[in-house]
Amino acid sequence: MAVTASSKSEKDKLRKDCAKSTDLPNELLKDKHVRYFKQMLSLLPEAFESHDSTRLTLLYFSLGALDLLSAIPDITDSRKKEMIKWIYSLQVKPDNISGYKRCGFYATDSLPNSVEVNYGHIAMTYVALCSLLILGDDLSGVDRDGIVYGLKSLQLDSGSFQCASFGTESDARFVYCASCISYMLQVSSFRFPTAPWTSTNERAS
Repeated sequence: MAVTASSKSEKDKLRKDCAKSTDLPNELLKDKHVRYFKQMLSLLPEAFESHDSTRLTLLYFSLGALDLLSAIPDITDSRKKEMIKWIYSLQVKPDNISGYKRCGFYATDSLPNSVEVNYGHIAMTYVALCSLLILGDDLSGVDRDGIVYGLKSLQLDSGSFQCASFGTESDARFVYCASCISYMLQVSSFRFPTAPWTSTNERAS
């Protein structure tokens, strides 16, 4: 598990470290920010318990912040491998029931691992790939063909994308996710002669 809820003492310490000062700094307190986001990689404050369904997103926000702060090299190789392994554990691959429609990544390991519950989510797939790349992974463990076909199944006639295959909201956020996923996976070099962009309707998007 990449992130867990903190104990009361750890929560109090984190709150104290992040307490607002009466003397506002005129520059970014980089060391404190780095310490905060490193803490978030291991222990989440109790208030974040309600966000368990988006745990992968919280991991991405923390890694993205550390990357912007040039602090990724401070994370040990063993810790990076642990997070990479956890991210890959959230990957949904093709099955005999729904084929490629469920392919992608879902958000948390707190739900039972079953076909009825776990579907790839376009936003979670985006943050999963971003997180893997930030951690230095080569994406060799990603089911690229599955994700490409999964993306195609999510596109609507309007050109927009829904976030999951069971029918959900759709808007420009998910078009952004789809285009970023396509770029990260370099799908234009794949075996899809019908279209250069994930075999989806690029013109409609």
